[in-house]
Amino acid sequence: MLFRTEGLSEYISGVILFEETLYDKAADGETQLVDLLKEQGMIPGIKVDMGVQPLYGTNGETVTQGITKLAERCTAYYKQGARFAKWRAVLHIKAVFKALSDHHVMLEGCLLKPNMVRSGSDCSVQASPEETALATVRVLQHTVPVALPGITFLSGGMSEEEASVTLDAMNKLDTIKPWSLTFSYGRALQQSCLQAWKGQAENVPAAQEELTKRAKANSEAQQGVYGGGVAGAASEASSFVKGYSY
Repeated sequence: MLFRTEGLSEYISGVILFEETLYDKAADGETQLVDLLKEQGMIPGIKVDMGVQPLYGTNGETVTQGITKLAERCTAYYKQGARFAKWRAVLHIKAVFKALSDHHVMLEGCLLKPNMVRSGSDCSVQASPEETALATVRVLQHTVPVALPGITFLSGGMSEEEASVTLDAMNKLDTIKPWSLTFSYGRALQQSCLQAWKGQAENVPAAQEELTKRAKANSEAQQGVYGGGVAGAASEASSFVKGYSY
């Protein structure tokens, strides 16, 4: 349903898949899902890490699993059609770029996918989208090299509308932003779509319309021209789940 949404590539250039989805087929039992993305003009990507585990002896730090046989898996993923990879590691930004520099990684070929600088979930006074935008960009200015081409934010439990409005506020800031500030949303892109669908075939057109509306809103937000107010079946509902992990 998601991958057959016409015109989606106008607003979304790439899709991160899990291994299961990369090899899966559409409802017809023949068409590879990865081929649906290619037909739409979107680039298939793959999540190559295997999640995080507690790093014992530290104060809540984690270590990412998946280095073992990574080269072999990436070769197979490429053969299947994946053309970029996502590696998830829960680290401080400065530590990331120091390590990348030490290992001579070409930053021009990387993207960073961080959360925004937001109020804690239990904070009684939540920062406004404008405050979050300013705090986030200030942190990036202090830590991210200009060689990095883009920063693709995750939504981190925000509602669809809040995620769009906050991204728009970042791109409206009159300050130095040498990177593309864009989106790599999951829940904040699909929530209204799935709510409209409800698993019923007759609801597919309505669900695809919801997805297109939200994708367009985020596309406008990454250009700093989103006017706000795009309503959806669940656009104002928070997607926050305490302790969420994937």
